[in-house]
Amino acid sequence: MKTQSPDTSPEMEKVYFDLLRQKPKAQRLRLSYDFVDETVNRAKRRIAQSHPEWSELEVALNWAQLMYGEELAGKVRLHLENRMQKEAQS
Repeated sequence: MKTQSPDTSPEMEKVYFDLLRQKPKAQRLRLSYDFVDETVNRAKRRIAQSHPEWSELEVALNWAQLMYGEELAGKVRLHLENRMQKEAQS
């Protein structure tokens, strides 16, 4: 049997998934959200490490571009720039 991870034995993976199945649905969902949050945060930290001169906003926009494409990230960037200009004029 092929496992999800090459460094995990089939026996240990079975134990893990059996334990996971015993958890309430709400707890499994929370674990999924936590996993996604951690993955996004790690990706953003890696981008920030590669570009220490970038602001937090630039890192987030670069992440958005990688995840959702240049077109959507460009629209978000334009929206934010317009919003900042309006706030500066106020």
